Order: sequence, then structure tokens, then C-alpha cells
Amino acid sequence: SLYDIFPDSRTESTAPILQYVIWMRSQRQISPNYEANILRGLIKLVKFRFASELSTSISSRNNSVNTTGRQSSAVPSTSKKSTPLDDLPIIAELRNIHREAGSKGKKAPRSSDEGKKWLEWTEYLEVIDMLKADLLKMIENYECQLEVALNKSGNDVPDNVQNTPKPVSPNVKSLQKQRKEIAVIFQHYLILAFFSCVPDRQRTFRELELGRNFLRVETTISNERENNGRDDSSSF
Repeated sequence: SLYDIFPDSRTESTAPILQYVIWMRSQRQISPNYEANILRGLIKLVKFRFASELSTSISSRNNSVNTTGRQSSAVPSTSKKSTPLDDLPIIAELRNIHREAGSKGKKAPRSSDEGKKWLEWTEYLEVIDMLKADLLKMIENYECQLEVALNKSGNDVPDNVQNTPKPVSPNVKSLQKQRKEIAVIFQHYLILAFFSCVPDRQRTFRELELGRNFLRVETTISNERENNGRDDSSSF
């Protein structure tokens, strides 16, 4: 428990935290900024550990002052920016370690390569094209299987297989699953495609409505783009 790890508020009680930080440095090669974040959380944990004891001590001290008839001004006052917990030796020591880690973090180079976190614009457009190609292939496979199912059952399989009455054949169940998968991929494609164009205003995206100002235009791969630019933002 916390009482075993931090038996008292002396400076020596910071030993477990120091050992943990040293282990993180050597085994995990953490950055100074990450170390500062860890220490910030551990300081709050230590404050939680001694909060109840300190509040009890303050209450008993106030009762003692009232009993002896001394003025309340005899109790040491703390500034508005600090609390009695900040005066504990263990907290003061942890704050010193935290300040050292913060100072090192300001001077240390970034631990990750920012250049690897971002795609080039052409790469982003290629991702959209690949996702659209996969989507068209999924739709084509679905339509072929649907046509085969219709021919085998004598056109008893409805177009909307999601509303097929029970009992449902295994083929229809497979078509239902494919429709859901296509819908998910279609959604992913549309989201990425939206971010590939910059509208004149936010309302252009928010007010899109299927069948009114957001239409699906049937095109072929050969005439999908008349120009090299991406002019299909209003259709899918």
C-alpha cells in the first residue's frame, strides 16, 4: 500500500520514486519530458497519501490553539499559491527533481522524428485512390455474388438483403455481411476524401444530404477524372 511505500514524509521516503526513475532512464531510455510528466503524477500521488494525515494534524492544532486561548494568528499562515502539503520534505524533494527534469527537457532534442509522423500530400491522395479502388472491387464482388444468388433462387432474393425475411440462407447472410463491410469502407473513404478538399465554408460539409446536394455519380475508371486535379468533391 501507499503507507508501506511512503511510511513518513521525510526526504528519505523519496527513495522508491528515485529508484523507479533511474530504472526508467536505464531500461526504457525515457526522455526528460516524459520523466517530468511521470514525476508530476507521482507528486500528486504523494500528496494524496499525506492529505488525510495533514488535515488531521491541522485540525488538532487549531483545537489546541482555541483551548489555550491563543489567537489564531499564532498558527503559521501559508501563501495562496502553496498548501501545507507543499511544505512536506518529501514533496519539496520531488519538486526539485521535477524541476531538474523540466530544465533538461527544454534543452533536450525531440525524441521522435516529426518528419515521419506526416504524409506528403501526394501520398495522402494515393491512400485515397487505393481505398477507393478497394471499395470499387468490394462492390463489384458483391454485385456479382448477388446476381448469382438471384439466378439460383429464381429472383427470390430481394435487392435489400438486410430486410430479407427469415429463414435466411447462408448465401444471403454472407451478402448481408458484405454490405456492412462495404458501408464501413465507404465511410472511411468519404471521410478521407472530404479532407482532401478545402470547401469555401464549414457549412458545405455540414449541410451535405444524400439525394439533395450529395449525389453518387456513376463513372468508369477511364473517365473518372477529366483533368489531373481532384474535382469530385461533391460526388462519390
